Amino acid sequence: MNIVPKPMSEIERRVLEFKARHAEHPHLEAAKDAAWKACSRIGGEKVAIITGSTGVGKSTLARSMYRSLRESCSEEIERHPDVIPVVGLSAASPIGRAFCWKDLYIRMLFKAGDPVTNQCLLAPTGNDMFGDIPYDTPADRMMVDKLRRCVETTLKRRKTRWLILDEAHHMLLHKDPHVNQVMFEGLKSLAIETRLTIILCGTFKLLDIRDQSAQLVRRSDLIHFQRYDLQNRDHHKRFRRVLKAFEGYFDLREPVNLVQDWEKYFIRSVGCVGILKDWLSKVYERAIQSDRDGIDLEFALSAAHSNKELITIAKEAQAGETKLLDADEKDLMDVLLARRAVKPAADAGIGESKPGSEAPVESDASDQRASRASTRRVGQRLPKRDPVGRSDLAA
Repeated sequence: MNIVPKPMSEIERRVLEFKARHAEHPHLEAAKDAAWKACSRIGGEKVAIITGSTGVGKSTLARSMYRSLRESCSEEIERHPDVIPVVGLSAASPIGRAFCWKDLYIRMLFKAGDPVTNQCLLAPTGNDMFGDIPYDTPADRMMVDKLRRCVETTLKRRKTRWLILDEAHHMLLHKDPHVNQVMFEGLKSLAIETRLTIILCGTFKLLDIRDQSAQLVRRSDLIHFQRYDLQNRDHHKRFRRVLKAFEGYFDLREPVNLVQDWEKYFIRSVGCVGILKDWLSKVYERAIQSDRDGIDLEFALSAAHSNKELITIAKEAQAGETKLLDADEKDLMDVLLARRAVKPAADAGIGESKPGSEAPVESDASDQRASRASTRRVGQRLPKRDPVGRSDLAA
């Protein structure tokens, strides 16, 4: 049964064109530059962790990184068509209690064009009523360990150097720290075996890596994709430039002026360009449907998130930004000197002999027993052996 795709309407085409465009802005460029340096660094396997608030533009950054890395290897791809230098995919949210590594491995194999994901290897069954619904591939019938080995072999054969994993925080949606530890160790092992750079894009949940996996921290670079801060005057100018860029993307009869009400747009997007873009896309779609000549602030606010929703987004962003703050050097010294705190007497010099003085005399056993006896509670018996047997038969 073949399903004929529905032709794209004029409204859909215009809205999709709006969504396909993005405004270059300083925070996006700064995060991309830091990620590019992490990917280009000479050395062994490593993990680049790109984290930020929801709606800040992490998925846009992931797609941009994919295109840039692929373009940098265009000559190699032209000479060797079987080479896939960069693989990009999203980590699917877990359906059950834990993340499904099997699903992730199969998606990786699909992106890398591995034969075990080829449906032609299996004969179609009589139960396939709908041609557009895929049936099981050989990969679906494999165990996780075998799939993992297939992924490692395929990435080596394809000479893959970068793996971009968007929505990577889905891997950590589990409250059990032991399970999260296993996830981190799995990523570390994949990076070591394949000798590639893994780029993880996700929310501040990814910061749990610093708390639970020293091995992965040693091999990772943390990149913060910042949102715009309402209390920073520099950010005001940058945000207005973003709004100015979006003004040119609207295809309406009257020009759109967003900059004149920039503070309202700043507040209603919590300083996140991704939230702003989704909001303006919705406004644009409604304007086309209602055949409006232009867009004013009142019409735009009717499609914005509610204040309660924005408070939730802002609190989550502030909590993540607090976790990003570095610890004091004093805290580090407290940890490094923790073993010395166990023996304060030795650190204070108690028991050490001074020049010209006699060495301290060790206390004898009776003094030790007396000191131990002084710690007994009133009425507590002395530790001694009770008499056993009859005293009249002792002789």
